Formats: sequence, structure tokens, C-alpha cells
Amino acid sequence: MKKNIDQSMNEIKVKRNVIKTAMYLLDAFCNEDYESAKLELEEIQIAFKCLEDLEIKRKRREELASLVVNMKSRGIKIDYANCFSFFEPDEKNAVEASRKTSNIDKKRQQA
Repeated sequence: MKKNIDQSMNEIKVKRNVIKTAMYLLDAFCNEDYESAKLELEEIQIAFKCLEDLEIKRKRREELASLVVNMKSRGIKIDYANCFSFFEPDEKNAVEASRKTSNIDKKRQQA
């Protein structure tokens, strides 16, 4: 959940920067400062690339979440569930609990 919030905050920051840069670009055009306008335009292009990358990451995350839900509905156990932030806390705790019991069983077998 925190990761999703961080990513959406990052997207908001990039969008704010694009708006500021667009205002600087407009100001440079009004003042006929074409060199500054060119630099601002390049900065906007970089920001759009960043926004495209964030969109791709969001789509991949949604695909992974739907894949995991599909696998769970089929009864497939997923061991790496605590690595992903989109799982509910009780699902993470269930995975961690099973790991702890397996570690205890391994120690008992070694003894």
C-alpha cells in the first residue's frame, strides 16, 4: 500500500513539474528567449517519458496482481507474498507464519 502511495505521489510531483515547466516555456516564448524555450521543451519531453514509465509499471503491477489472484483461486500457494505491497497484511502474516513453522521443523530435524 505504501509503495502505491509513493508511486502516485511521484506521479503527482512529475505532473506538477510539467505544469511549472510549461509555464516557464510560455514565459520564454513571450520574451523571445528561444534557447531557454528549447531547454524547457527538452525537460518536458523527459517528464513525459517518466510518466510513460510510471504508467507501464502500474500496468505491470496490475497484471501481476491479477495473475496472483488467479493462481490463488486455483489453489496454488505463493511463497513470495510478503515481498509485494499489494497483498493484505493478513495474507503476508500467513506466509510468514508458515515460514517460521518450517524453520522450527528444520531445527527440530537437525537436533
